[in-house]
Amino acid sequence: EGMDQRPRLLWLPGFLLALLCLTRLDGALFTITAVVVILILGGATREAWRKAFTLAALPILFTILQIAFRRTYYGEWVPNTALVKFTPSFKHALDGWHYIRAGALPFLPLIAVATASVVISFWKKFMRARMVLLGAMLLAWTAYVIVIGGGDTR
Repeated sequence: EGMDQRPRLLWLPGFLLALLCLTRLDGALFTITAVVVILILGGATREAWRKAFTLAALPILFTILQIAFRRTYYGEWVPNTALVKFTPSFKHALDGWHYIRAGALPFLPLIAVATASVVISFWKKFMRARMVLLGAMLLAWTAYVIVIGGGDTR
């Protein structure tokens, strides 16, 4: 059980990310973030590229199939919600920031525990790669929500 078999372990997470991409086009953001983290932590070596491809193969396929279906059935490349909601502006970013801030307030105790876990993980040198991956996904999704103006559909 050498390093050559490790990329195979990524098929299941890849399948789960693919299901996410099938249900939400913006779910691809998680796959993109995971691929970037794998390449950064792996030093963009051949092995890191192989792991990234293994993880991303199914999400890419499912995203293409979902877009093809939407284009064929609805005549649109993106969901109607994206056509209506996505109008980048400073006002939308400010609305997104207020949305994130308001949503985080009830979770402050959980956020404190998560932050302490990350600090302990790095201090004790335990599961750092997982913490980097989860942190990167959290930051990417938060930035995305801010850019689209939050979750309100007004």
